Amino acid sequence: MSQPFVAHCVVKYLTVSTAHIPQHTDEALRTSDKPALDELVYQPLECAWVINLFDPNVEPCLALIGHPELAKLMQLARNADCSYLRLDADGYVIEGLPTFNW
Repeated sequence: MSQPFVAHCVVKYLTVSTAHIPQHTDEALRTSDKPALDELVYQPLECAWVINLFDPNVEPCLALIGHPELAKLMQLARNADCSYLRLDADGYVIEGLPTFNW
């Protein structure tokens, strides 16, 4: 039996605090000169980032800026079957993950 169309339109986000990334990661996302990154990461608000985990190019593109804390959060989101990772200043602080005071 096929699933209703609406099932294909539902996506999950993992929203976590930007405290889980160091300030230099935020700055790298903000000032990246990588055009491909613009298609994978967007900033809907001054204090938030949304990363598209669906796109197969996201790993190699983000590897170029080399931030292991971000890679760990992306893996956490994928493990939870999320299509997007949202980093938000007002997001959840997850116990057991490193935090950075900036």
